[in-house]
Amino acid sequence: EEGHQIHAKWQRWFQEMGTLYGKWYCLDCDEYFWGGADCHDGPLEYCEVPLFYEPLRIYGHADGWLVNLGDPLMLEIKSIGIGTIRYEANELIGIHNGDMEKIWADIKAPFMKHIQQVQIYMKLAELLGFENAPQEAVIIYENKATQDAKEFVVPKSDFSIAEKFEAAAMIIEAVNNNEAPPCNIRLGGCSKCGGYSE
Repeated sequence: EEGHQIHAKWQRWFQEMGTLYGKWYCLDCDEYFWGGADCHDGPLEYCEVPLFYEPLRIYGHADGWLVNLGDPLMLEIKSIGIGTIRYEANELIGIHNGDMEKIWADIKAPFMKHIQQVQIYMKLAELLGFENAPQEAVIIYENKATQDAKEFVVPKSDFSIAEKFEAAAMIIEAVNNNEAPPCNIRLGGCSKCGGYSE
């Protein structure tokens, strides 16, 4: 619940600044539309940035798309607590004896999982042919305990995600041909592949 409130707060601030772009729902019209909050009258609900690339069956949902701040930015908001640290950077707990204040001060870059997430969103926007698709993303971390925030800008790169898109294409091709994908354990198959031949 706290994470949802943190997302909603940042999205509201960007909406009030006139910088939030994406999919909106008008409560009066009962209609969805793409754009900024200023291109439609009536009470609006932000539906974020749904990204579905059907040829590879890859779906994502970015927290936002920022405009009017220079070049467009893909937005990802993360609420950070001890649970996040335990999962993403467990070594920091030991280094700082679980002191969240010291752990927070030691976060100097976004976690790799979050970098890959925004890279996938930017790649999906490119593949979908969005005009002015973001070439950078901003990742905002908010400390759940103190509301302190950190901002990281990540340039678009396919380096960390190319294998994921290649794997998706290989799986789609196998499904379309009604055959099992190649074994990722041993060339020619392993003991776990036996079920596919039945």
